[in-house]
This record gives sequence, structure tokens and C-alpha cells, in this order.
Amino acid sequence: MARQILYLLSGNLSTTPRALKSILYLREYYQVKIVLINRAERWRQKDQALIAQYQLEVVSVNLGRKPFWPWLLASLKQQAALRLSPFFRRNRLINAYASNKAAILLWQKIKKLDGPADLILAHSGGSFYPAWRLSNYLKVPFLFDVEDYHPGESIRRHPATEKQRREFLMQAILPAAFGLSSASPLIAVHTLKLIGGHPNHRMILNSFPAAEFTQPLSGTTTGPVKLGWFSQTIGPGRGLEQVFAAAKDHPAMQFHLIGNPKPDYLERFQLPSNIHLHPIMSQAALHAFLSTMDIGLALEAKNADLNRDLCLTNKFLAYAQAGLYVLATDTQGQRQFLESLDYRAGEIMDAGLSEALKHIDSAQLSLSHKVERWEKAKAFAWEAEQKKLLALLP
Repeated sequence: MARQILYLLSGNLSTTPRALKSILYLREYYQVKIVLINRAERWRQKDQALIAQYQLEVVSVNLGRKPFWPWLLASLKQQAALRLSPFFRRNRLINAYASNKAAILLWQKIKKLDGPADLILAHSGGSFYPAWRLSNYLKVPFLFDVEDYHPGESIRRHPATEKQRREFLMQAILPAAFGLSSASPLIAVHTLKLIGGHPNHRMILNSFPAAEFTQPLSGTTTGPVKLGWFSQTIGPGRGLEQVFAAAKDHPAMQFHLIGNPKPDYLERFQLPSNIHLHPIMSQAALHAFLSTMDIGLALEAKNADLNRDLCLTNKFLAYAQAGLYVLATDTQGQRQFLESLDYRAGEIMDAGLSEALKHIDSAQLSLSHKVERWEKAKAFAWEAEQKKLLALLP
């Protein structure tokens, strides 16, 4: 009988694509069962489509009020934990419950599950306490994937207290994990420094399959320079103001923005005709579209929070894998990654987008350089990164 892995997700499957990629790879070697937190009806519907498509065994727990009694019990436990946590700063249960209601709901569900598990693999912040607790109960190992550096995320309520709580939980629990993975080099550095190191850790980039990116067929010799950017929303807080300004300064260039536009945001600007808006695309369509661009815009805000400063976004990796020349803001994560490569994948914009475009090396936008970058990026495509998962397992 095949060994069984239990995945714990403190969010939806459709909003945790990194976990889905891991699941689809490891189920070639193990039987996989998933327990997740459903955070919204729209995401539940997308989860159902994925479950049907891939024939997954999933147990879903609602974060909201339906069903009422599990939600009420979890809510009362969290309120009690919040009141007690100032007096029990070194207690795992109290601090985990105070930090994240998903941890309570997951534990309420998984302690009643039927069937064995040989290994537990947890994704996202609300899952590693129940993973650790179930690991102790079943006497099986657990692993945790550090996709984000949770103490460094923006925290709305009592940020200093919650940051300390998250740091304590990582220090108290993650050293007991059989293995850890991190989604960027600098998230790995900060995590390992916080917990005092770990003997079984791998940095696994959140990249895409190389097969999704076709070989580039055009460069700037066949038309105007095309710049691409994508996100769920075309709106504030994404650095787009410098794109609008650069488009006016460089009318011969085309600026392609992909996402759901917020009309009240765009109405504040007089967009020049060389800005082109596109609706959200499927992943396959998006990656095909990116191959027709020349430059990818990675406009992460360095001062948003520490996690954003350390991470490597899907956006950044998609540009690199498509062979685009990446123009990136000066975050620690983006600078470190560009400097770590043995080829020129892009550059950090020290003086803003418009100024960077004035001085860009046009040779880097040629078809030959695009193809070279596309070929080199296969070294960190998901086909290569996923193999590190097996190295983590017992």
C-alpha cells in the first residue's frame, strides 16, 4: 500500500497554487489527502473545479459562520486565547489560537479524521501548529513550506504583539519539523536565522513549468518595444503611476497591463494611447501572451512590508521564464536573485522606470537575447524545483 501524505492548508486550494503544484507532483509517489480552509464562496467554487479536474481527495472546512457551531466554538476559543496570551507568551496552543482562527478550525477537523497518515505537509501560517500537534499525536513527521515570511507581513491589529507571537510560534515549532522549504532565498535566510537553523531545508522557487513558455519568436527588430505587467487588479498600491508617467515620456513604446481595472482609480489619470489594457487571462494564455513582450515590469514596493521586500513574486518568475528583460524595483529579493544568476536577466531600476527606459541596452531586447534568457530560465523551472521536494521527505 502506498504511503499517505496529509496536506494541511489554511486557505483555499485555488489561492495556494504552490501547494497544488506540490500535491500534483508528490501524488505520483504517495496517496494524498488534503484538509483546507475555505475562506470565501468564490474560492470554494474554483476549488471544486480543481478537485474535479485532478480527482483530489479534499476535506473543506469553512472559515465563515456556516456551519454555525464549529465557527462559534472556534471564535470563542480565539477570543479566550487573545485574552490569555499576554500571560502565556510561551504557550504554543494559546498563541497559535490567538494568532489564527484557521489553526483552531483545522485542529478541530483533523483530530477526528479517519485513516492513517505517514507524513504531514503544511502550507501557510495557520497550518503549522495543527501539523505539529497532529505529528506528535500520530508519531509521524511533518514538513512546513515557508512561502511567506509571516512575521514580516503587514499586520493590521496590534502589529507588534502579533509579530512577536508569530516569531515565537516559528521558533517553538519549526525546529521540530522533519523538513522545511522556502519560496525565496531571502525568506530562507530570515527564517533560518529566526529559528536557529535547520538540518533539512531546501529553497524551492515558486516557478512555473517550462513547458508553459514557448520559445520567443520576435524581438524589437520586428516592431516597437513592448512592456508587460500583470496582476489581479489594475489599481492603487502597485506602482502603476510610474508606468503611466513613463508611457507619456516614451510614446513609441507600448505598455500592456493585464488585470481587472478599477475604474475609480483609472479615472484619476489621462492614459496615453500607448497604454493597452487587457482582461485577466488564464495561466496558459497569460504565459503565451508574455512571450510576445520584450520587457517585464516587476514593480514591488520595497516599503510595503518585509515579506514583500524578501519575496520573489510569481510575476517576476513568469517574466524571467518567458525570456523577457526584467526591469525591477529595488527590493532585496529581486536584487539578490538577479545578481545570483550567471546571465543578465534584467536590472534594478535605481532612478525609476522612465529613466531606466532612456538608458536601456537595446541589444538586450533582441530576439537572440530573449531566446537565451528563455533557455537559461529552464534551470529554475518547476520541473527542476519540484525534485527538491523528494529530497526533503523521510
